[in-house]
Amino acid sequence: MSAHLESKHQRAFEQQLDLDGNGYIERTDFVAFGVRVLSACESSPTSAKGKALVGAVLDVWEALRAQCDIDGDGRISPQEYHRGMTGAFVHEGGGYDRAFHPAVRAVLELADADGDGTITPQEFRALQAALGTPDDEVDAAFQRLDAENRGVLDIDQIDAAARQFYTGEGQEAAGDLLFGAS
Repeated sequence: MSAHLESKHQRAFEQQLDLDGNGYIERTDFVAFGVRVLSACESSPTSAKGKALVGAVLDVWEALRAQCDIDGDGRISPQEYHRGMTGAFVHEGGGYDRAFHPAVRAVLELADADGDGTITPQEFRALQAALGTPDDEVDAAFQRLDAENRGVLDIDQIDAAARQFYTGEGQEAAGDLLFGAS
């Protein structure tokens, strides 16, 4: 795995996944992640989009646990995460699509409050706050993704950026800065 991809995985581990800061990813972190996103998008877990999000987030937890929890202790260390992410979700054909893609889509569809298939700067800021992106890096991420300067981002565009963030080993792609430059 490239140092660049390892750095992005470390950022995701610390910023998005280990929400209680105990150095491990656990099921409770994924539940907290879902709550943060639901709250940021002002949505109920019982709404259709809310149910889709909760199910998809817990599916990601189960996929990560199955692939990354090498010692079977019910939690994932940073080392287990990097190794499992690389083997099962980056290099294995279809791993990302099976586990992460449905959750990314569920998050984006929840963030798209009016259902028009685009994310406004306000929706993007709310979502990025829930994902732990530093406030001072959110607008730069939006502008980088909005290469055509349309003032909105298509869900498909953000979806592709998320794939690049989690699986792309090259540098300088817009997805590399999706969750900030830290």
